[in-house]
Amino acid sequence: MNKKISRLFLCLGLAMAFVACKEDDDKKASNQFTFEGDKFVLQEAWYDIDEEFDEDENPVFEYEIYLEGTDGTKVSGVWFDLFSSQDEDLPAGTYTFDGDYTQNNLTFNYAGGFFYDTDTQEEEDFGSVTGGTVKVTKSGDKHTFTFDLTMEGGKKLAGSFSGELQIED
Repeated sequence: MNKKISRLFLCLGLAMAFVACKEDDDKKASNQFTFEGDKFVLQEAWYDIDEEFDEDENPVFEYEIYLEGTDGTKVSGVWFDLFSSQDEDLPAGTYTFDGDYTQNNLTFNYAGGFFYDTDTQEEEDFGSVTGGTVKVTKSGDKHTFTFDLTMEGGKKLAGSFSGELQIED
């Protein structure tokens, strides 16, 4: 009987350790992005907002979102220009690439990414966006950005960031 109880506790302990490690892996999988198979870290987010006008001269608000991170000597980032009819706070929703630059609600027309190594001075601009989506969700002060973009030449830029969104000074 004691062996069965010991094995039961051992199995429970192993199961809990596995679940805890899986949760840690899930957390590590967020706040990063990949470009052509290379992974980059994201640690902070900020934005700036400008009033623009859509093709019918209605006011729309351009949220310039910047996500950046540093991993040792490697600095990387992603940015999006998201359009919304609301100026109170960036609304949740799925923003779709608009190559016609209509500036309609829940669209974006510009996005990109970069990488810079401060030791080697190596830098790379990931080019211009040609398609994709940016999904924004909110919970309290926390924003989550999940993006899947196609860049020039069919290259993929995808990832996610969850955290507080600061206004740029």
